[in-house]
Amino acid sequence: MATALRTSTVVFQLPHKGTWFENLAVRSDGTILATRVDTPEVWIIEPAKGTGSSLLKLPSPFTSVTGITELSEDVFALGAGQYDLAKGAVQGSFAIFAFSLADGTSGAQASLRKVVDMPDAGLINGLTTWDSDSILAVDSTHGFVYKVDMKAGTSALAFVDDLTKPTPDAFVPIGVNGVKVRDGYVYFTNTARASFFRVPVDKATAEPTGPIEVVASGFAVDDFAFDADGAAYIVTHPQNTVVKVAPGSSEAVTIAGKADSLELAGGTACAFGKGAEDAKTLYVVTAGALAVPVNGEIEPAKLSAIKLD
Repeated sequence: MATALRTSTVVFQLPHKGTWFENLAVRSDGTILATRVDTPEVWIIEPAKGTGSSLLKLPSPFTSVTGITELSEDVFALGAGQYDLAKGAVQGSFAIFAFSLADGTSGAQASLRKVVDMPDAGLINGLTTWDSDSILAVDSTHGFVYKVDMKAGTSALAFVDDLTKPTPDAFVPIGVNGVKVRDGYVYFTNTARASFFRVPVDKATAEPTGPIEVVASGFAVDDFAFDADGAAYIVTHPQNTVVKVAPGSSEAVTIAGKADSLELAGGTACAFGKGAEDAKTLYVVTAGALAVPVNGEIEPAKLSAIKLD
């Protein structure tokens, strides 16, 4: 991989080690929502001020919040369940939730509602918006990709394949992880297979209409984001970097971070800004190298920014 690196800057960092930001969603007003695995909370971060605070907390027995995606303006879907870094996820403990910020941030907790339980899932991880009423949700344990109707409160299996499952001998049994929909394809990463894939899908059902294709492989993968030109930016989590895969290319080029640095320690997800001033800024949330320490060191979870213009 090439090493012409961009420098990232810390936007906001939690005060304590042992914390883990898992995913993020950028709002149209520039604030950023970040989910936490170490506690069942969603945080709101104001990049302009460099501040952050807890926005909402899920009730017991939920211990972790994983994926987040915006269904429509200020209406969000969440994945949540029981997860412990040492023991892993509790089978059948996950559910999909929704909440709204349409009445301001003070209404987030009051609007929180469970949409549907996911009893067959081992670990609900990445979420992505399918349309204003539905999402795709992946189960990293079993390789399931679900289509969830947020209005009806139902879920259905869209597809599962050997390439969405973890390998049988995987040290970290995390299969399909990040997921996005673009130009008639579902793109996804598979952590255990160290690969980035895509599959053409039916516009109504999200069921595959052709074979799964390898876009790029041979590097650690977690979640990812697309820029306006269709390039994919993938966080590599244990490799502590962000790589870029240009449209039509199978080469992953490192753009930021280093394997032996805490700069992007344990990056878990990324997203582009939505304003004129940060449309070419890639925001990255991290787990502070909690899963794989850097030279024996960990740090608090943080939100960092990489300027690409």
